[in-house]
Amino acid sequence: METRPTLKDLAEAAGVSYVTVHKALYDKPGVGDTKRKEILRLAQEMHYKANDAASAMKRSEIRIAVVIPGENAPNSFFFKSMWNELEKLEEEYLDFKVFFAKYPTSNTAESQKKMLQELLKELADRNNIQGVIINCLNGWMLNDEIQSFYDRGIPVITLNSDALGVKKLMFLSADNERIGRLAAGIMTFGADAQKGRTLVLGGIRLAESLKQCINGFSSVMEVVEPENVLDIVYEDEWSDDKLKEYLERNHSFNGIYSTTAAGTYQACRIVEEMGRGKELCLVGSDAFPELVPYFKKGILKATIWKDPASQLREAVVMMYHYLVGKQYQINPIRLGVILKENIEDYV
Repeated sequence: METRPTLKDLAEAAGVSYVTVHKALYDKPGVGDTKRKEILRLAQEMHYKANDAASAMKRSEIRIAVVIPGENAPNSFFFKSMWNELEKLEEEYLDFKVFFAKYPTSNTAESQKKMLQELLKELADRNNIQGVIINCLNGWMLNDEIQSFYDRGIPVITLNSDALGVKKLMFLSADNERIGRLAAGIMTFGADAQKGRTLVLGGIRLAESLKQCINGFSSVMEVVEPENVLDIVYEDEWSDDKLKEYLERNHSFNGIYSTTAAGTYQACRIVEEMGRGKELCLVGSDAFPELVPYFKKGILKATIWKDPASQLREAVVMMYHYLVGKQYQINPIRLGVILKENIEDYV
């Protein structure tokens, strides 16, 4: 049996946002005549029945809580992309009576736990949240709070890094083990392949996504270059001074792999300060403007990008479809290998 085309299908076919399609279908201002006619033509060809927005007019508002580190938190390069994407989603979903409650935290699981507890208290008073999206900075610490949402009938989507052993709607992320394997593949490829001793900046110790990155990285390094020695240090152990001291004491390091965006930026700065950019093979994570100079200077060999904006978008779309009782198939999260030659395509 053929699947009925969705609003998402029509928006993708027309190359516009949900809200533009809605305006065209309901003859609202803000869409040019040419684009409106194109959308109406595509709707007819695809046999699309515009009922999502009409249904929205009859139901109550939907409020989705987004709990992720704030874009102004120190070195929050990765999450800034998510907040920027959320601004676009707010516009797209406005006509569908979907609103977002923003709960920015610091870069600690403790701050996330406190924020979820405050949100649960608000729910007891007002019952005004229908779904929660959260990146878990600790695989276990938030389980009691997430279970409390489940017990109240409020679905939770964990994003990018998971909460283990607790009921939730779903976990949505890029393939973190594959990210680690890609990083190792880059580090061990070609005539200038890194051999010997590698320092791994593991980020937050109990973040499940970062554990998976390390597992993937280790699995390739051990096979490709068995004599490689991996030293893994975590965020609580690598302040600027500690990392600098660590590298000064251990001149045998030939490579550094950072599992996080913040660690990548930090490693670039320290390596440049120490004048070791030419001798160390540095592979990191993500894409943001602050990395461009380090690519150009040859300090940073590559990073692995896991499309944080799309991770948030897919989580929001999945949550919306679940709450209105419609099916949705998640699009796989893209990965990108970023080099000096293509960094400006990503930032």
